[in-house]
Amino acid sequence: MPATSGRYRVTTESKHSLPVAENLLARNFTPTAPNQVWTSDITYLWTDEG
Repeated sequence: MPATSGRYRVTTESKHSLPVAENLLARNFTPTAPNQVWTSDITYLWTDEG
């Protein structure tokens, strides 16, 4: 397994010409009814494979 410097690794390439989805939520986390807004969280788990 290759050594890394620290625990931080850049995983996002933001300088690209691909289309980016529109921000429909605009940080409004108070929906007016159930099942109107869905969110998620991406959590990275370290494994032996990297």
